[in-house]
Amino acid sequence: MTHDEPAWLRAVALPGAFVVGVMVTLQSKINGTLAGRLGSGPRAGLGAALVSFGTGLVVLSALLLVLPAWRRDLRRLRAAVSSGDLPRWHTFGGLAGAALVATQGLSVETIGVALFVVAVVAGQTSSALVVDHYGLGPAGRAVVTPGRVVGAGLAVLAVVISGADSLSGGLLVVVLALLPLVAGGGTAVQQAVNAQVGRRSSPWIATWNNFVVGTAGLVVALLLTLLLPGHLEGLPGEWWLYSGGLIGVCFIAGAAALVPVVGVLMFGLATVAGQVLAAVLVDLATDPSRVTVRTYVAAVLTFVGVAVAGLSQRRARRLASQRPAPAEAS
Repeated sequence: MTHDEPAWLRAVALPGAFVVGVMVTLQSKINGTLAGRLGSGPRAGLGAALVSFGTGLVVLSALLLVLPAWRRDLRRLRAAVSSGDLPRWHTFGGLAGAALVATQGLSVETIGVALFVVAVVAGQTSSALVVDHYGLGPAGRAVVTPGRVVGAGLAVLAVVISGADSLSGGLLVVVLALLPLVAGGGTAVQQAVNAQVGRRSSPWIATWNNFVVGTAGLVVALLLTLLLPGHLEGLPGEWWLYSGGLIGVCFIAGAAALVPVVGVLMFGLATVAGQVLAAVLVDLATDPSRVTVRTYVAAVLTFVGVAVAGLSQRRARRLASQRPAPAEAS
């Protein structure tokens, strides 16, 4: 954790991350529903992701055109990359965000919001261990401790338990549950590198850059789906199906602003609480048949896992400060 942030930002960081988690779950439901309305196959899932990213990019680009401060921050980012102060690959975090949004459209309608979120949580928590250990984010290093490993393991176990109720759906359900697991792992890296980009520009420019890269990646992926079965129909008329992009803007900007304050893992822990709680409530409201005893057990295990990992956070930071940084990969 850094210490040069204002006191009010440190005070709202964890509650803000909880709200971000709630928004991620809502975005998952919105984009999953949009994909179902757009058509079938991977083309519809990626189409929904492109609509989500595209609307966010349009809003952010319009603001960039009218706000001189944003343009100054963009120049700062370009200078940081040109000088080598910021590795160029840090600017590609949007690809991980695009992957997560794409999995929303590809899997939520089949496996449900609750299983989707638990899978994302497991991947995110496990990946955050590695991200914090190597100090990829601006909050510094936090070495891997037994408590953090146990916490991540409980989150993975929660996926297995939550998915057990869906195994009757066959191999497709298992594969679709693995997609958000992998995407969740990429999310931890995305949060770390976007926070680094935000440090050298601003959280909003980090968000704009994220949407530029993610949108480009989704365009390429959608074109590739033309080789696969599936179809696209006309755009649906409900306005709320197009709000996923604005939710994504809030999520990415919030992560870029708050990860430097609390670290990748602690930000993830707080968002997990929001995601899991909101996921169960969304499924209860829209499809109660998806919510079973195993769903509640998985949710509780997830909370226990992130709590165990969170309790180990201070010790991990202290141990990291006493050890030399690991050598960077060549």
